[in-house]
Amino acid sequence: MRRCTVVAVAAAVTTCALSAGGVHAEQLWVRFLSDAVDTVPGDGYCIAADIGCTLRAAVQEANAFPGTDTINILPGTYRLQIPGADEAAAAGDLDVTDSVTIRCDGAEPCIVEAGASANLGIDRVFDIRSGAVRLENLTVRHGNAPIGAGIQVVGAELALAGVRVTSNWASGTSNVAGGGISLSGSPPGRLTLTDSQVTDNDLVVRNGRDGYGAGIRVFGELPIDIVRSEIRDNGVVLMGRRGSSRAAGCTGT
Repeated sequence: MRRCTVVAVAAAVTTCALSAGGVHAEQLWVRFLSDAVDTVPGDGYCIAADIGCTLRAAVQEANAFPGTDTINILPGTYRLQIPGADEAAAAGDLDVTDSVTIRCDGAEPCIVEAGASANLGIDRVFDIRSGAVRLENLTVRHGNAPIGAGIQVVGAELALAGVRVTSNWASGTSNVAGGGISLSGSPPGRLTLTDSQVTDNDLVVRNGRDGYGAGIRVFGELPIDIVRSEIRDNGVVLMGRRGSSRAAGCTGT
């Protein structure tokens, strides 16, 4: 398997500062594993109808107010189950459009996944489009999308602390990229990994076309800070066969 050199590694470690913001409490507590939308996004209450505060509902509430909120989730498996595509976190992946910290509130694993397996993933897991976002002590898995199957970051800052990005598929017919993570967009685009792993992700390239970055794909000269972290065992599947001849310009395969 071809291994590619990590590019644009900065010397310093970026941290995401928490600040009080918005007109509601900045602490959101997720207590239900179900995937359901917020009843009234932006009203300051994380409530999905007939359930309570779900992860999707908490992300919608955090997006609605400026400033950095913190979403605390209990150990368990949070599976995305609402098909579709939008930019409001109401369907498909979890769209993050404002600064937020999402952290596991417990010693056992907190898993956020887009399906029972990568080939059944309904979308990528996180689509981060703005702000400074921090994920702590999570597993992000089973995403399936052409670009950034686990996490897509566009023009935003993402810090991972104790996070495992694994078993995601960047799948398509051409120019698939970022089996685990894709970083793109104009500054302040930045990625920081601390005590984290990006492992066992794949580019699934159909019809023999190009794929880029089975582990992490960085578009342009955006910086990555990597501290005590692993990027390994990511691979490429070409028309059902594992290979590497088409994996160009990649990071962490």
